[in-house]
Amino acid sequence: MRSKWVDVKFKDICVNKNATTKDIQADRIDRYVGLEHLKPEELDISSWGLTSEGTTFTRVFSPGQVLFGKRRSYQKKAAVASFKGVCSGDILVFEANTELLIPKLLPYIVQNDDFFNYAVGTSSGSLSPRTSWKHLSEYQLRIPKEKEIQEKILTQLLKLEDALNNKKRLIQSTRLYKEKLMQQVLTKGIGHTKFKKTDLGEIPVEWEVEAISNITNLIKDGSHNPPPRVEDGIPMLSAENIFSGKINFGINEKNISVKDFEEMHKFYRIERGDVLMTIVGTLGRTAIVETDKLFTLQRSVAIFKTNDRVTPQYFNYALNSSYVIKQVNKRANVTAQAGIYLKELAKLLIAVPPLQEQQKITKILSSIDEQIEGYEKEQTQLKEIKKAFLHQIF
Repeated sequence: MRSKWVDVKFKDICVNKNATTKDIQADRIDRYVGLEHLKPEELDISSWGLTSEGTTFTRVFSPGQVLFGKRRSYQKKAAVASFKGVCSGDILVFEANTELLIPKLLPYIVQNDDFFNYAVGTSSGSLSPRTSWKHLSEYQLRIPKEKEIQEKILTQLLKLEDALNNKKRLIQSTRLYKEKLMQQVLTKGIGHTKFKKTDLGEIPVEWEVEAISNITNLIKDGSHNPPPRVEDGIPMLSAENIFSGKINFGINEKNISVKDFEEMHKFYRIERGDVLMTIVGTLGRTAIVETDKLFTLQRSVAIFKTNDRVTPQYFNYALNSSYVIKQVNKRANVTAQAGIYLKELAKLLIAVPPLQEQQKITKILSSIDEQIEGYEKEQTQLKEIKKAFLHQIF
């Protein structure tokens, strides 16, 4: 019953720990955690750095404590430590006040969207906004006064967390299976017994090795000098919009005028079936154009129009193969920001099966992609259920 709940401030149920170390080696601390090691909306810390390789961090955390990213808190980084370590000064270390709260409930309170929104609202600074313990300590919420009710809430949350972790493991294992299968079918094909040696290794005797320039009608990148932005116009996307095998509209999207668009695309248009690939910054993310919506690109993305020797779907999978990724990394211009020139893209080698086999390979791999997509949708639904539950409870 809500009558058994009490109004509290965050500082009533939580302590901000400021323990530091002067000698990491003497204190036997072998791991450090920076903001880059905390994943948005994930409670587990699955990566870290080794103090033996050097760190300037001195703030100490212990198992069971909650690490909260105070810088750019809109990234929703909060996790529970399972080991002792040191962390960045941009991470606050929270410990539950056991007189009022079961310790295992604290991370869920911190992970609540209401808490993150409060953190964002109390942040200051333009480039790297930060909140502070002074502000967060005043956050108000209601909690059950009786530990028995807290235990019941925790039980429900742990069930949701188990379901999410199981779904996460299923997605990871299916992706791993797909990677191994891609290595097999994109080099050895389906049901072949005779192979020949090539620059890409052994491939079926019926296959050919071709430079991308021989299996495409167009290789082009986006604008090197983007025209002025307009409020209402045609979207201009960048590498930032190409991830998870898709074109993601609406993320930091810029618009250009129809006139500028027409000038840029006098001789070609981006069309359904074209294959896109990021070529500046993070190299090699790809997507097939599956929309008739007009849009254009900045120079960080390349456009491929395949010819009748390869299907766009097979070509897209081939670009994600380990043998193409190795070529991209080898030919990349690695300076302050990695990049690969169009003339180098054109030289990349692809193993090309007959069209009928390309379609069979695509069917096999796309069926696994559909599986992964289904699991990801279920994972998203579970996350929404968890968010709704946290919002309702706290």
